[in-house]
Amino acid sequence: MHYYKRNIGDYAKKAARLSLLQHGVYSQLIDCCYDRETFPTLEEAIDWLWASNAEEEEAVKFVLNKFFTLQSDGKFVQSRIQEEIQNYQGQCLSNAINGKKGGRPKGSTKKPNKTHPVNSETQPVNLESEIKPSGSEINPKPLTTNQEPITKKQIPPKSPKGDHNRFDEFYLAYPRKAARAQALKTWNKLKLDDDLINRILQDIPIRIKSGEFDVNDKTHIPHPSTYLNGRRWEDEITTIGVPRETHQQPGGERRLSAVDRLRDSAAERERDLDQQIRDAETEEALGSGLDAHGGNLWPPADQPVWGEDSGYMGPPPDGILVN
Repeated sequence: MHYYKRNIGDYAKKAARLSLLQHGVYSQLIDCCYDRETFPTLEEAIDWLWASNAEEEEAVKFVLNKFFTLQSDGKFVQSRIQEEIQNYQGQCLSNAINGKKGGRPKGSTKKPNKTHPVNSETQPVNLESEIKPSGSEINPKPLTTNQEPITKKQIPPKSPKGDHNRFDEFYLAYPRKAARAQALKTWNKLKLDDDLINRILQDIPIRIKSGEFDVNDKTHIPHPSTYLNGRRWEDEITTIGVPRETHQQPGGERRLSAVDRLRDSAAERERDLDQQIRDAETEEALGSGLDAHGGNLWPPADQPVWGEDSGYMGPPPDGILVN
C-alpha cells in the first residue's frame, strides 16, 4: 500500500508536543506500517527505522507506547491504520473478483459486421453467415496466424517482509553486537539456506571456546557484517596459545601486531617508572650520607678519601671498601 490519506489537523492534535526526533520516528513508522501492511514488534520497529543509537531507540519506544497498542503477540497496533489497511485489502479483493468475471460490463455499442454487397438491388449480406456446403462446419479462425489466446493477468503473490527470524538467532549468538542494520543487509544479500545457517551457528561457539573470539576483549572480534561478508566461518580456527594478530615471518619468528607492541611498550615504561620510584625512595632514606658530587654512595676508586677526624687519609687501598 503506497498511498494513504493524512489529516494534518488530526495529526497536529495528537502529536503537536513531540520533539523533532519523535516527529520523524512517528512519521516514518506510519509509512512503514502502510507500506508493509502489517504492524511491528519493538525489535522490528527499531530495525525498520534503522535506529542506530540509544537516543533514537528511546524515541521509537516512546512513540510506540504513546500512539500504538501492544497486542498479545508482541505487535504494536494502531486502530486507524488497521482500518485503512483492511479497507484497502478489501478493495483489492473486490477488484480481483471482478477481473475473474471479465471486468466491468461492456456497453451496448457494437461494431458493425463485415458485409459484402450482392448487387445494387439486394441488402448487404454478412460474410460470416454465408451458406456452407452440406455436412461442413463453421470453424472460426483467428484474425492473424500468430495470434495467441488471451489470458487474464495473474496477480503475483506478495512476498512477506520483515521475516528475519534466523538472522535474529544469529545476531543473538554472535558475541559482538555492532552495526546490526549492515549485518542484516549482508545477511539478506547472501541468501543463506538452513544448512549453511546451522553451520554458522555451530561455528560461533567453537571460536568462543577456542579463545579466538575473546568475550572479555571484543575489540579483536570482527563486526557481524564483516564475519558474514568475509565468510569467516570457513576460516581456520585459531586455538589458545597462539598470539592474536601475529604474522609468520620467513625466518620462523613471529612479529607482534601494533596493538601487542603498544602493550609491551607500556609495560616496559611502567617497569622503568617503578625502578625510578624505588631509587628515589632509597636516596630519601639515605639522606645526608650521599656526597654532593652526583649523589653516589661510594666515591670513585681514584678519588682521595677524607676522614672526619684525621683529615686526608690518602687513596683507598685496593680491594678495601672505605666508609
